Amino acid sequence: MATGNVFKERMAIAFVPVMSVVSLVSLMSIMLIALIVPVTLIALVVSVVPVTLIALVVSVVPIVLFVFLVFMGKIFKVA
Repeated sequence: MATGNVFKERMAIAFVPVMSVVSLVSLMSIMLIALIVPVTLIALVVSVVPVTLIALVVSVVPIVLFVFLVFMGKIFKVA
């Protein structure tokens, strides 16, 4: 029985550091994910928003200007 108990104790002693390492690794990975996700989201927003805004401006402004000029021309023609 003594050999069995010693074996169990050694297994337990070996098991504790393994578990602590696993828990540390999992914590680190969770921390990394928690850090990376917002950073990537912010980077996406920072990179996408200006591009979409520029595209919107480039596509909308000429149309608005054209419509405005047409309306101004009509008003001036009427006046």
